[in-house]
Amino acid sequence: VVRVDASKRENRDLHSNDYELSQFLDEYNNSEMYLIDTLPISMQNEFPLPSCLACGGYSTRFQDFGLWFSSGGTKSSFHFDTVENLNCQVSGTKEWFFINKTVDGLHETINHREGDFSSVDVDAVDMIAFPHFRNVPWWTAVIRPGDCVYVPYTWFHYVESLDRNIAVNIWWTPFEEFDSSDCSVSGKELMLSDCVFTSGSQVRFYISEMIGRHEDGRMTFDEMHSLLIHEHTGKKLLTREGFAAFDGNGDGFLTRDELDEVEVKIIEEHIPSPPGEINTYGASAAEEEPH
Repeated sequence: VVRVDASKRENRDLHSNDYELSQFLDEYNNSEMYLIDTLPISMQNEFPLPSCLACGGYSTRFQDFGLWFSSGGTKSSFHFDTVENLNCQVSGTKEWFFINKTVDGLHETINHREGDFSSVDVDAVDMIAFPHFRNVPWWTAVIRPGDCVYVPYTWFHYVESLDRNIAVNIWWTPFEEFDSSDCSVSGKELMLSDCVFTSGSQVRFYISEMIGRHEDGRMTFDEMHSLLIHEHTGKKLLTREGFAAFDGNGDGFLTRDELDEVEVKIIEEHIPSPPGEINTYGASAAEEEPH
């Protein structure tokens, strides 16, 4: 079973549907169907881990391996990802459009903090509504079968497919230092099926970034409870029990240093939601919860 969007043009107001892969293959060429899902486990043993990710610390931070499959003509929203991304083309051609995350004013165009995307029409940009696009520096990349493109953490981007298209991408949690300790180990080529996902490392990163935005560099339970929510439902994700498990010295404040000392499995136990469904700005696609 795979998750399939009903439109090739990204619309986050629409829900995906589950299909048998065989049904998708029978119908996708004559429809708007766009398969966007985790690469099925049965296919992961056919896709090698790119050598650039085989050592240095990446393998302990993988979040997902995505499969993108359509008959062509797909268009994404203008958005950014809160993970690192390597997108590899298997079949067909894609054109990517990038803007550096440091460009002044561009964050103001992201008018949906739930999902970190913009409502701008990528085919006909309204320069009155979105004036920051008028003189923005940008880059493009055309990738073909065998090519991979690196999409840096929080860089703005938009992508479209030009023909029948299959791509596989790898998402991983950002980190600051390359760890070369495992790079001298020689062995057989790793396949994606040899790797595991560690959602706790990404949740730790999200919470650490949230604490870093706070003026005191530390946060109480009440401060975190209102901001750490499920992006789709608006459900509060942090319990008092979870906060206590993270607050190493028990002083009622959580710091980044304390969070770094918490084991990944403890984080996953107390915040089991997939990282892609977590928002640290208190923003949700659902209506605000009643008080």
